[in-house]
Amino acid sequence: MKPIVCLLLLCAASAALAARPASHAPATANDESPWFCHDLDCPKFTVVKNITDDVQLRRYAAGKWASTVVTGVKYDKAVATGFWRLFKYISGNNEPQQKVEMTAPVTVRVIPSQGPFCEDNFTISFFVPFEFQSSPPQPSDEAVYIEDRPALEVFVSSFGGWATGSSYLSQAADLTEMLEDAGHDIITDHFYTAGYDSPFRLLNRHNEVWILAGKPSQQQQAGKDGAAAVAAA
Repeated sequence: MKPIVCLLLLCAASAALAARPASHAPATANDESPWFCHDLDCPKFTVVKNITDDVQLRRYAAGKWASTVVTGVKYDKAVATGFWRLFKYISGNNEPQQKVEMTAPVTVRVIPSQGPFCEDNFTISFFVPFEFQSSPPQPSDEAVYIEDRPALEVFVSSFGGWATGSSYLSQAADLTEMLEDAGHDIITDHFYTAGYDSPFRLLNRHNEVWILAGKPSQQQQAGKDGAAAVAAA
């Protein structure tokens, strides 16, 4: 049984959120700051290829992220826990007590378990603003760390509306199936979700699921970073 299927079984009791189509055109290779970043600092990427109207292959530059690991079976609760740890970090819970601007997106690396209880591992991350990329404030909370995320190529599925754990997982399963059916080489032992909007934004919400493209060297041993984070938790 594939890990993503394991996650879906956990959420079978919850109806997936009906995803509204995004109301804006997807980002293009020339976009310096895509509309869905809403003037916040966002990690830089290049669109390698538009697969469909809502699916792209993107190449993200390497960068630093503030991250924290939460384990448990429920996505939404894990993300809420991780978000507040990181919010405290950018609010000054760091060694210089430096306030750090909010960025987008909030990403969640989901590592589904294949064990008997399907207990999953989540790494919630805020992108470090460009101002601090060379020297991020060091977290005061031992549960928060600065992640050096390598350059990545990811297949990205975009959708609108209010995203929940169930809707993200449904999108991840659909994207994985579509890519495998089309013969794309992908990594299936984990995936990312990306949310760009605050709870106060009612319209034109933008959500994404990222599936890592396979090779070169399986995205620099993509699971290595996640395994290190789990060991440190």
